[in-house]
Amino acid sequence: MLKLRYSRTDNHFGETLLSECGSELTEERAAAALAAERADAEAAERLRVERDNRDLLANNQRLQQASERLELELLHWRSSEGGAGEPSDSEGSEGDAAGAEKYKRRYERAHRELQLLRAQLRRQHEDDLDQLVTVKKQLEKKHNFVNGFTMLDANAEQENEEVQDAYEEVEEQRAVAAQWKRKLQKLTNDMADLRSLLDEQTCRNNLLEKRQRKFDGELHAAQEELKRERAAKERMSRERDQAQAEKYAIEQNLAEARLELELKEERLAAATKELEERGGTGGDELATLRRQRTELERKVRDQEEELDDLAGQIQLLESSKLRLEMLLEQQRKEARLEAAARDDEMEETRANATKKLKMLESQLESEHAERSLLLRERHELERRLAALEEAARAEAQEQCALVQRLKRDLKRYRALLRDAQTMLEQKEKEGGGKAQIRQLKNQVEDLELAVRAANKARSTAEAEATELNAALEEATRARHDAAERAAGAAREAAAARAQLDDAEEEAAELLKKYRASTQALCAAQTEAREAAAKADAAAEETRALRDKLAELSARLAHAEAGHSHGQHEAERRLELKNKELESSLELEATARTRLEGQLTRLREAHEQLATDLGAARAREQTAADDLRKLARQLREYKEENASLNAKLGEMIRAKAAAEGMAGAAAAEAAAAREEARLAARRAAALQEAIAGELSSGGDSPQSDSDNDSYSSDESIGTFLANHKLSQPTPGRPPMLHFDTNK
Repeated sequence: MLKLRYSRTDNHFGETLLSECGSELTEERAAAALAAERADAEAAERLRVERDNRDLLANNQRLQQASERLELELLHWRSSEGGAGEPSDSEGSEGDAAGAEKYKRRYERAHRELQLLRAQLRRQHEDDLDQLVTVKKQLEKKHNFVNGFTMLDANAEQENEEVQDAYEEVEEQRAVAAQWKRKLQKLTNDMADLRSLLDEQTCRNNLLEKRQRKFDGELHAAQEELKRERAAKERMSRERDQAQAEKYAIEQNLAEARLELELKEERLAAATKELEERGGTGGDELATLRRQRTELERKVRDQEEELDDLAGQIQLLESSKLRLEMLLEQQRKEARLEAAARDDEMEETRANATKKLKMLESQLESEHAERSLLLRERHELERRLAALEEAARAEAQEQCALVQRLKRDLKRYRALLRDAQTMLEQKEKEGGGKAQIRQLKNQVEDLELAVRAANKARSTAEAEATELNAALEEATRARHDAAERAAGAAREAAAARAQLDDAEEEAAELLKKYRASTQALCAAQTEAREAAAKADAAAEETRALRDKLAELSARLAHAEAGHSHGQHEAERRLELKNKELESSLELEATARTRLEGQLTRLREAHEQLATDLGAARAREQTAADDLRKLARQLREYKEENASLNAKLGEMIRAKAAAEGMAGAAAAEAAAAREEARLAARRAAALQEAIAGELSSGGDSPQSDSDNDSYSSDESIGTFLANHKLSQPTPGRPPMLHFDTNK
């Protein structure tokens, strides 16, 4: 009876405890469901915010591209309004503005990334604090719950260990927060360096703009001077054509005068011959001769008048000749000045070209050094990328193996869990150990939550690893593209340098040809002066011939009186001298015509050399522009390589963060495996206890009533011993324990 009373009391107390535990379990489940709903809502909200953030980032990028396009159009419009005379200035300003705008965009993007990183660190710190508070609350609840059931040292030690683990986790979170703070400080320093680089590039762009404006001013002045020279050359060519036309008219007049002189000489010869034939006639013909004399005098007066006209024409020709000589001397002076100016200009152009070539060579050497440095950095980055790829591949293999092992463990634990649940249901039907079964269910649910969290962490780590691999592949492709573009730019720079050398050689050859043509022009001018002197001599001889003609007329009058034989001889000699002088005059005229033709050809060759020199200057300017474009492209490639290096560093840091998260997930998975192993041990102990109870149920009916409570107490004691729990002392309120001796 006493045993029955104690058993009823214990059953009643156990039922009250089970009802309290059931109510607490329902409350905990409701709180867990509410927390799960809140977590799902927060996850959905976070996904929505991330999607909105991505949309906003895409819109922002599109707006930035539109703004850049509008700025480029504005720069193009300004350059087109600036005029066609300054193409290099607009192009240089456009390139410098584009470089400054690129650095500004990089600075703004880095600033935005820094702000986002700060916000992310702040949110992560707040989440860590919330998680720490939640862990503390859970630990306090567990501690109170365990103290409500048991006051044992083993559970206290376990709770102390859990508290110690929680503190260690808090310390780890603090270490992670300190690491993120260090990363933030490093990013701040990088931002300061980037800002200093931006200021330096801005100063350099301003200096380059000043140099470009100065160079454009010099080029404009040279173009204006070339225009003035061309106008003077055209004016001189027009004056030369006019002088040639006047010269041709004078030569025509001179030829007509010569024809008239020859006609008069023929008439004089005929008259002399007629006088000689009629010299032997008598005085009967004297009257006829006098009449003829009067006629001849009249003709002589006519000829004198004609000679006066010819003298006037000759004076006009002499005045035109003087004017032509003055024009020729002026043209010579202008040609000498022009040649000297062109020599100075060519020397200055050559000096400027030499300076530019030296500067370009120094730039090419510096760019070659930078390119070699970039190649070394690229090789180092390739080596690091290969190492990271190998590490990522090994980590992926380890993660795959870990996932497979976790899946196998999960299947085994689920099977054990189903077995334990079936056994627990049977045990509940039998009505024994409800509190321990409820506690075991709570532990199983905690284990399921831990396994689910581990699966989520594993999937997150796998997704991040996939994203990192894709980012690494993209960075590798971008690096290869940048290397190819840099090699192409180097080849184009070498080709431009070769073209510049060819242009310099052509300019040197043109200078030689120009000097030779200048010397030939000077020789032609000397020959023209000699021809002018010969023409003066011919004019003097013409005047002498006129004097001789007057003398001949006087002698003709004297011949009418005497007609001596000596006078006929003198007239013949004079005629011969006249013919010789005419032949020499014709020879001088032909020589002068030949010299004028040579002078025309030399001037044409000089003009051709001037056009070739202008074309060589244009080719040199084009080569300089191409080299400037190549330098700008190489600078852009360097900036792209720097951005790729920055992206690679960011990806490496992201991969390190993903590795840390994967390590945390692995730790959580290990904790889940440990909890699953503990649950399996508990399930095995429960199975053993149930098996012992079933085996004790097969004894004789006499021992059933005496050993019922003993067997139940023994199975529960075994279960508690396997779970590191002890039975209460006999002096305390009875909790499913009886003294077997009673």
